[in-house]
Amino acid sequence: MRADVARFLKPLFPAVLVVAVCCTPIAPGPADAAERTAPGEDGLPETGTGARAEAEGARTVAGKHAENGARAEVDVAQTVGDGHAGTGARAKAEDARTAAGGHAEYGARAEVDVAQTVGDGHAGSGGATPAESLGRDGLTPDVLILYHSPEPPPGAAIMESLLTHFRVTARTAHASALDDGAANDADFIIHFGADPEAAAALARARNVPHMAFLPVPDDGTPAGILIRYRNAEYPAAAVSAARIGIGTGAETIARLSDGRDERPLIARDGNLWLVGADLTHELIRWLVADVLHDFLGEWHPEGAYGLIVIENVSPLTDPDHLRRLADLLGGHRIPFAVAVEPVRRSQAPSERASIAGSPDLADALRYMAEAGGTLVLDGSRIDPEDPEESARRTARDIAALQEIGGHPAALYAADGMAESLAAADERVFFSNVIAYSAFRTDGTRHSGVPYALLRGAGGRAFPESVGAAGGDAAVSSLLARAGALRIVRDALIGVGLDASQPYETAAGLVGQIAREPLYWTDLRYIAWRVETGFLRLSGRGDGTMDAVITDRGRLEELRKRERQTIRFESVTYYSSWTLVLVVAAFIALFMLFIVIAQMRRNRRLFMERELE
Repeated sequence: MRADVARFLKPLFPAVLVVAVCCTPIAPGPADAAERTAPGEDGLPETGTGARAEAEGARTVAGKHAENGARAEVDVAQTVGDGHAGTGARAKAEDARTAAGGHAEYGARAEVDVAQTVGDGHAGSGGATPAESLGRDGLTPDVLILYHSPEPPPGAAIMESLLTHFRVTARTAHASALDDGAANDADFIIHFGADPEAAAALARARNVPHMAFLPVPDDGTPAGILIRYRNAEYPAAAVSAARIGIGTGAETIARLSDGRDERPLIARDGNLWLVGADLTHELIRWLVADVLHDFLGEWHPEGAYGLIVIENVSPLTDPDHLRRLADLLGGHRIPFAVAVEPVRRSQAPSERASIAGSPDLADALRYMAEAGGTLVLDGSRIDPEDPEESARRTARDIAALQEIGGHPAALYAADGMAESLAAADERVFFSNVIAYSAFRTDGTRHSGVPYALLRGAGGRAFPESVGAAGGDAAVSSLLARAGALRIVRDALIGVGLDASQPYETAAGLVGQIAREPLYWTDLRYIAWRVETGFLRLSGRGDGTMDAVITDRGRLEELRKRERQTIRFESVTYYSSWTLVLVVAAFIALFMLFIVIAQMRRNRRLFMERELE
């Protein structure tokens, strides 16, 4: 019987063996692991391979068009949720949205945005780009900015900044460059101070999208105080605008009203886009920032993002106050950034302190990190006029943070400061930046840029577009500003909470802003990189990070130098005051000597007169 069974099963053995091998799960080997964590073009690990493969499969099954590939990946990331790198943040965002009534963390959505704007294949993006946003040669589109004045107008620099939100390259040239063929390779033309008829002729001749900013009358007469755009109304400070004549078949994109009459503010006629106001007006800047999505043909997910930054955190800050702020934001399930100044430098010893000597503050920062906070380095006090000294101080600040186990994921500083630090001899590089560009009369900071900007090597700049409240009265104005920013379809509502302000001010602002339907930015779930001569930090975008000390001797030297600097400044401070007191005492004694000598002389003269 056994022999018969053996003879019967023998022909089936190869097929059974094949089925067994195919159905057995294969553990990933070193080569597989290396493939999943291989660095991308910018040196960061490419962590989204699994989710991207799922997305590609779903795109094929669902029959999506090629230009909607990135959107298919979004849908797959929302439905699969299989734990691959790049979808963990999405699952976290869904949990936050469910618990907070519509709020979502930005980490997952950032991956979508990268897929649409960067296309570099990192963090599960897939790199799909809408076909209409590609250049003529299939590469990054080229935008040519033209101007007629002897020097580039302020609007040209503003436009260059706005364009860094998109996957384009921009260059600025005088209008005379058209005669030299400078526009031959341009995929888009943006023209400042253009004549409408000349702009229309150029748009027809070049057959490329052409945006012309018409000369605004300089008589100072306002043309309107209300902007109507995309079925919404936005009150504005007095706007001066040129009259736009539109022909049959032209489309009015935005209108300007003075309460009685309306006039076209932005109009489109085929490839020609006419703008009748100046970008120096902030609301006009935000309006044009949104119109650029349609002009460039680059699709971005609609919906405003939110970013909260706790500012002015130093070794002198009350740790209990920071814990209360963390509980406040954690109660609303809002992630936040903490801008930390690790070393407070001052000539007065009472105002000088280091985080290394403040264990209570170190504990408070760890508490904030557990509540959803991300440490960023506060560079608001470094001197932009001396980048070399600023880089040295920044390196010492990073070393001081590392001493307590803190690692900054970004830099909080003025526009352009990160580039200055990266170009210094003692190079300090931050891929991600939280930036501000202006100060209000009460000393609070803000930025006029309405959305996140792309930086080199896969980095991002997050503008503090709303700014911080200087008191209870400023909260309402900040909320109004946040409402105006909603004119941009993917605006970043960057709000600052000043740690030096009373808790009640922060609580009132957070309570109001938490009601807004925002996708909250969580910097932990956005890929980042920080590099110095002694330390290399990198975040994968999944909430984890790597820290590599490349030069421990240099790290210890910086810590030692900071301690020596503090002692030296203390000695210098007390020595200076001692010298001042000695000099003051000498002057006082000298004056007393003169007074006594004068009194003796007067007495002697009086005695001589009596004797006569």
